[in-house]
Amino acid sequence: MNRPDEALVREVFGRIAVARPSLSKYPSVIDDEEERLEVLASQLISRFPWPIGIELRRLFNCPNLDRGRLDQLFKTIERTMQFLSFILLSQFLEEVISNGAKTSPAFRKEFPGRFRKTTMGNFEWLVRSLGTLLHEQQITPFAGELKHVLGTPFYNALDFWSPERNDIGHYQYNLSQGEIEKRCVEHAERLTSILGSLAFLVNYPLVTVREVRVLKRKRRDASFAHTLDILNKSDSNFVSREARLETFCDSPGVLL
Repeated sequence: MNRPDEALVREVFGRIAVARPSLSKYPSVIDDEEERLEVLASQLISRFPWPIGIELRRLFNCPNLDRGRLDQLFKTIERTMQFLSFILLSQFLEEVISNGAKTSPAFRKEFPGRFRKTTMGNFEWLVRSLGTLLHEQQITPFAGELKHVLGTPFYNALDFWSPERNDIGHYQYNLSQGEIEKRCVEHAERLTSILGSLAFLVNYPLVTVREVRVLKRKRRDASFAHTLDILNKSDSNFVSREARLETFCDSPGVLL
């Protein structure tokens, strides 16, 4: 385990073990401290939805407090915000289509211009805007735990990253080695806090729909058998599973 990530791994794993208590067994069955950290890190990689997990794996492979690690910290938080904003956008679109949810005039005016470019600042704006729209219309987020996360403290924590990304991530000015090391430590602490807030995501696997079959018996309503594969290449032991639902997803689609 890369020592710069020790605090992140311990703290975030502690949060996901609360969200998924069955994971709490891992620290107790391994005596060697180095091996234990490796196992906990692999659990973070495999349990978070894969767009986040893959960035964590890349981060854990950056052992030095250098520019490469600083860039990967930015990429990890950016992918996390992107994933969260897509969850919220998917739900809100469904609420608009199916339940008559409304966007605000300000949102409709700003959204098209925002997403000519997919930047960190635009993902931050989207998370805040959609979270506010859900709250104002008393719509419970699909992942119910988000109701307790989306609020001013969380939005403010996200707002920190955009100016840092613009100035440092895009090489607007050069940093000394000492400044790079300082920011690597500080940004890892901020990332730890955000991932801890989103620890509940380990209970929502990201899957792809490989096949949909229609199941229909005479004088009974149809149901739909979805063959699901998890989107996580680090879990080679995963076996496709079937979920029978009353409605159907596009094939191939992606479900959380």
